[in-house]
Amino acid sequence: MNSSFKIPGRLLAASSRHKHKICASTCQVFLRDILKVSSPTVSHPKLGSFRYNSRVILVVDDEPAVRQLVRRLAERAGYRVAEASSGEDALNLLHAGEPQPCLMLTDIVMPGMSGLALAAQAHILRPGLPVIFMSGFASQYQDELVGNVCLRKPFKTQELLTAIEDVIGPPGRVTA
Repeated sequence: MNSSFKIPGRLLAASSRHKHKICASTCQVFLRDILKVSSPTVSHPKLGSFRYNSRVILVVDDEPAVRQLVRRLAERAGYRVAEASSGEDALNLLHAGEPQPCLMLTDIVMPGMSGLALAAQAHILRPGLPVIFMSGFASQYQDELVGNVCLRKPFKTQELLTAIEDVIGPPGRVTA
């Protein structure tokens, strides 16, 4: 006895029985033709305007492991990430103009330029650029951090993502 069924355009299954034993079974998936739809031309965002998935976070930390961790967590959440290993490198990126970050996430204690000095210099190049500080020594900088967001290392994934969303919103939101 042979039996088969078909869901139009989707699936065909067949089996044959011989004396109450299944001799063979097959299952095939038939894919419909996919219509090609051309996507509209996408213009590159200009300074101050952000489009879907264009939110770039500049992560500044002298510890490569911290930068990589923050990058991985932010990218998984849908943000794009640029990295700098020092305050000087971060200022060079900001001065070059590419990428245009909508947020800077910086360590406070770094060799050379501190995160606090970096934030002051960054605001000269990019007035209004939001900054989230992160440090294992945040309690030593309470006076300087008044009115600023600071993540205390070590921080949890949700603490990082909540701080980012509180400052710039979720990655998929369109703002101008």
